[in-house]
Amino acid sequence: MPQRLSRLKVVGRSRPRSDERRAVSPAVREICLPPPFGCEVIPERDRVRIAPSGELDLSTAPELERTTGELWAAGFTHVVLDLREVCFLDVAGVRVILALDAAARADGSTFELIPGPAQVQRVFDLTGVHERVSFQALPRLFGTAAPADGRLPAVVASGWPR
Repeated sequence: MPQRLSRLKVVGRSRPRSDERRAVSPAVREICLPPPFGCEVIPERDRVRIAPSGELDLSTAPELERTTGELWAAGFTHVVLDLREVCFLDVAGVRVILALDAAARADGSTFELIPGPAQVQRVFDLTGVHERVSFQALPRLFGTAAPADGRLPAVVASGWPR
């Protein structure tokens, strides 16, 4: 019969002092808290690359939409969204990406995506969006090129060849 928690002997203080509860080590903070969202804009010769970092979700998607709109208003016609530093993508982020893609097509502009980490690409796969947007081909990694449909090769998605 399992022991009840009330019968377990607690060694040391049973509750941390109030100042100990508030202190969070940098290592725990780095693991538990997502990085703050940011949109880095990198102008390149004939295009501009937007590199968001952190979580692309309901609270941050409008910033991406605003940044891209400002770049199109400034005259850029080729925009690349680099998802490599995005750690989380939800339906609001997907909605903005689809809206940006539709706006670019309607305007005659080019809107492409650079694939993100496996957890981000999985959202595209589960929703079927990878078939609707244009992903740039990844450079050759470990002798494997990215397929044209934007899905990451197994070596990139898992970090190790299968």
